[in-house]
Amino acid sequence: MEVIRGRMHDLPVIPSNAVRIFLSSTFSDFKAERNILPKKVYPELQKFCNERGLDFQVVDMRWGVTDDVMNDHLVSELCIREIRTCKKVSCGPNFVMMLGNRYGYRPFPSVIEGKEFETCVQVAEEENLDDRELVLEWYTKDDNAVPANYSLQSIGSKLKFYNDMSEERERERADDKKKWNDISTRIQRLLRLSVRMATEKGLMKTADCEKYFISVTEEEIQEGLLKATDNKLKSLCFHRRLSNLTADSELKKAGRFVDLKVDNSIDQEAQDLLSELAKEKVMKNIAEENVSEYEVEWTGEALEVSQHEQHLEYLRVFSEDFVSKMKSSIELSLLLDKGIEKETYLGRLYLEVLHHAKFATMKSQMFCGRSEIIEAVKLYLMQRRTSHCPLVIHGQSGFGKTALLSHIARCVHAWEISCSLVLRLFGTSPLSSNIFDVLQSIVVQINLSLKETPPVMDDFQMGDLRRLFWKTLDDFSEKHPDSNLILILDSVDQLSETFRSHQMHWLPRLLPP
Repeated sequence: MEVIRGRMHDLPVIPSNAVRIFLSSTFSDFKAERNILPKKVYPELQKFCNERGLDFQVVDMRWGVTDDVMNDHLVSELCIREIRTCKKVSCGPNFVMMLGNRYGYRPFPSVIEGKEFETCVQVAEEENLDDRELVLEWYTKDDNAVPANYSLQSIGSKLKFYNDMSEERERERADDKKKWNDISTRIQRLLRLSVRMATEKGLMKTADCEKYFISVTEEEIQEGLLKATDNKLKSLCFHRRLSNLTADSELKKAGRFVDLKVDNSIDQEAQDLLSELAKEKVMKNIAEENVSEYEVEWTGEALEVSQHEQHLEYLRVFSEDFVSKMKSSIELSLLLDKGIEKETYLGRLYLEVLHHAKFATMKSQMFCGRSEIIEAVKLYLMQRRTSHCPLVIHGQSGFGKTALLSHIARCVHAWEISCSLVLRLFGTSPLSSNIFDVLQSIVVQINLSLKETPPVMDDFQMGDLRRLFWKTLDDFSEKHPDSNLILILDSVDQLSETFRSHQMHWLPRLLPP
């Protein structure tokens, strides 16, 4: 109802017909599952969604991260951005995580707040830590940022063959990749030592240190699950534990499935972080029915090539569970959808009003200036008077009239004017291009804002609708003498010329008090 009354703040998302999920997991240990999903699972879910008028979409960044993104250290940022998009547009589940025995890749931050970086360097110098010069070489200060920060330079800017994909430079490219692996390991070690020591000295907060130690997978889970208000219903977890995968395993083969140090010993710190992630963060923040758990025996073979009977059975059950859990989550989301049915007229009207509010919000974001005009409009709206003329704002194309009116629409409630607002930016939607549709939708919106049943207009001609529109304005004024009805109508020239709309006969010359 707040949207119908013209409120422009905290607007709900326009209802979507897309079920868009972000698939999160470590990569090398989940090849088998990622291979089977497009073959056995996604086609069935696409069919299921199509039968319900929905579109099924999957974002799997492990297949789509380019060398350019790696070169510029944008992997984490790109993943987080995609997760936010999924949460925003999906009308069903939006985040699916697959957890295994690997905590995963733990990069160091590509951007560090200025004072924090300088604290790390100061501690490194005081403690005479190795590689502090290397960190200063790879991070450059950005004084234009507010607050100032230090950014990790692109790999290619320092190692010129790293991103050279030509065949003749294959050896040099391989050498540069080895160099970067060594450099990144040394930078990571220095930063972690520095922040630990800075924390012990009281120079940094423990919470600020987390980003130097957590994995990309945990970052994704924080964004997709822990920061989501509807996380219990919109997230799914498939937790696979490989048994017998210990320090006694043949670690050269097991390295894809568990975190190892440079010396090929198990990385216990990463394993502890993984345990905390699974037990304390995921399982305590997700609906129990949205979790599937599997115990799979480690046999020394990668799951995607294994013909072990238990492994094949696991992949079959995993596929069935994925389909079943997704279908249940989609059905539940549809049942809990409290939005208006989109195929009814009231549903279309709600979406129409929301469209104009969203469009105006977008147009007004970069608006500035025009203070004299805004004050004149504010004075016009706040004056108490009898019948009066409409206020007309006109100007050449490109003057910024739409941005101005959009800004005013967002200001009226802040001006403490008791009002219902009707906003139409003509020509920006199907229902705002024809004056007959426009007047019909405005009449219904005003009646709904009055909490009255809208009149039936099935057999109306244009003359009937114009008279009803004028009467609706009078009725609002009579029933709400202490409140204003504000109509903001933009870009009349974008209306079709049907019903001689450009002659403005549909708008009363005098408006009611």
